[in-house]
Amino acid sequence: MEVSWETASSKLSKPSNLNAVQATDSTDVTLSWDEVSGAVSYSVVCDNTTYSVSTNSKVLSNLAVGTNNHSFTVQAIASNSSNNSEISS
Repeated sequence: MEVSWETASSKLSKPSNLNAVQATDSTDVTLSWDEVSGAVSYSVVCDNTTYSVSTNSKVLSNLAVGTNNHSFTVQAIASNSSNNSEISS
């Protein structure tokens, strides 16, 4: 008799509703997004700097003043990296 196991694995959902809010008279920005079921952490990239966070928000401090555009991306991280989500921006 043969037994075969199929492993049910699927990619995590892409983080949605990405939102960035700048604090009044500050260089801090709070980045938030909807929680992704099954994510063990999130990878947040701001202006080419990567942060690993365990919740669905990140306060980014001391962003460059006078720069109107900052780039943000978020990726949900799975326990198996092949199941990481697509990147949200």
